Amino acid sequence: MATSVHLDLTPKILDILRFDTMLDAQGRPAGPTPASAKEWVVRDKGVRGLLLRLTPRTITWYVQRKVAGAPMRRAMGHWWSADEGYRRLSLTEARKRAKIWLGLMEQGIDPLVEKKKRQRAAQSERERDGLTLKVAFDDYVEARARKAKASTTADRKKVPKWMTGAPLWVMPVHDIDEAAVEATLGPLLRAVADGTKRPAWGPKSLSGGTVAKLFAYCSAAYARASPKVGLPSGRGVGPFAAWRADQRWPQPVRRETYLATASDAGQSWLKQLVDLRAQAHDPDILRQRPDPRSREVKPHASVLLDFFLCVLLWGSRKEETARLKWDDVDLERNLIVFPASVTKSGKAGVVPLTPWAKEVLVERRTANSAWRPDDEACWVFPSRQRGKPLNNPRSVLLALQKHTGLWITAHDLRRTLATELGQVQVSVESLGRLLIVGAALNHSRGATGATPSNATSGYIQEQAEVLRPSYQARENKLRSLVGLPALSKRAAAQVSASESIDLAALLHRLETDGVAAQQVLEALLRRRATTS
Repeated sequence: MATSVHLDLTPKILDILRFDTMLDAQGRPAGPTPASAKEWVVRDKGVRGLLLRLTPRTITWYVQRKVAGAPMRRAMGHWWSADEGYRRLSLTEARKRAKIWLGLMEQGIDPLVEKKKRQRAAQSERERDGLTLKVAFDDYVEARARKAKASTTADRKKVPKWMTGAPLWVMPVHDIDEAAVEATLGPLLRAVADGTKRPAWGPKSLSGGTVAKLFAYCSAAYARASPKVGLPSGRGVGPFAAWRADQRWPQPVRRETYLATASDAGQSWLKQLVDLRAQAHDPDILRQRPDPRSREVKPHASVLLDFFLCVLLWGSRKEETARLKWDDVDLERNLIVFPASVTKSGKAGVVPLTPWAKEVLVERRTANSAWRPDDEACWVFPSRQRGKPLNNPRSVLLALQKHTGLWITAHDLRRTLATELGQVQVSVESLGRLLIVGAALNHSRGATGATPSNATSGYIQEQAEVLRPSYQARENKLRSLVGLPALSKRAAAQVSASESIDLAALLHRLETDGVAAQQVLEALLRRRATTS
């Protein structure tokens, strides 16, 4: 019995097809399939080259013809399978597909290879469509988090909330063009620059700085994702760069406020800070632990007040101070080292620990132990959440504003120190020592950048000692303003008018004239070499 039969296939014939029963030329059962047969074939008269291959477990559609002189047979799909989950290919669909596949084979093209190409292209398109700016941004933040500071990562994580509802946010990266960037960032920029109505998306506190930050983070995420979808990347390349080049960006308004300690209002604010701190350090508050819902002073208030007093005394940044650890406090050498891992510059910083600041830290350690005797936290200024550093100390600033009418921020206190020290007359010798120490610190850090190396520690000590007289004199002045006696008589050495210089003026000259700064530094280094 032949194992191949030619039929004009119909749905009725397909319904009676079984491997174990062969058909005759009229499509009628012709008897059992020979035991030796492993398969048999039904060839369709309707489409030459279309056939059904029957095995004990499947009935499968195939196309067959010669390609480059050799027979080629390719499976298109199942009519039936003993395994569940298959999709049945009907007679109509099989004939339609067979004509396409046979046409490809006539051109010498393998239809399965072509099918895989289309599948890959479709998959690639789905992946491209799935790689929206939102997805790209999440990947960007995760990838950069390993090397970024915690504060930078926290800043980047604000962007998804800002961009909710923005047209650009859900757009595939490969579809983003200059017009799309304009549709999202343009309204935000014009709201800042021209005062037009702001869109529904964007930072709650809208400014030139926040729009610039949004642009920088989104463009960085786009640049990182663009090679994944075959787009060019690089500095100045892409729709974000093209859009930015044509924009009139508002100039940032520099905040110049500081605590004017010479004014009545400034002294009132300072006195209120000291008075509130004294109240917060009352031992009864730590022992009785008032109800958190009450309006009474809470144990954590002393942390906040100590924090702002130290920022005022040191001129340190809020983030650097909040993440200060006890390991960074050297009570023997009377200095504070801010590790490179927390500083904005990425370099270790140092401030001298003057008597009042030292007194604050000693009291802080005692208060921390009394507040949480079972918690050996490493943070000098702990959060109310166990094991974490201080995060949002704003409540004390609001309380001080309520009492004094002055709104002073942590950065205002930093500017206060810079302003007051800039008015100090410093000897040429002291300035030279400070510049030399600063130059050494630019390259002398420990291998990890977190703590000073042995070689660096000497420079750090020298820098602290150069700064100490000025810091001490300022501390004594602040204490006198609030009616407290000086804790140390040691202050900045007085120098004659012929030997003194205006530090603020000189520093301004050195900052604006790079050549002059280099010449001064080289001269000081030569002088030091000849005298050592």
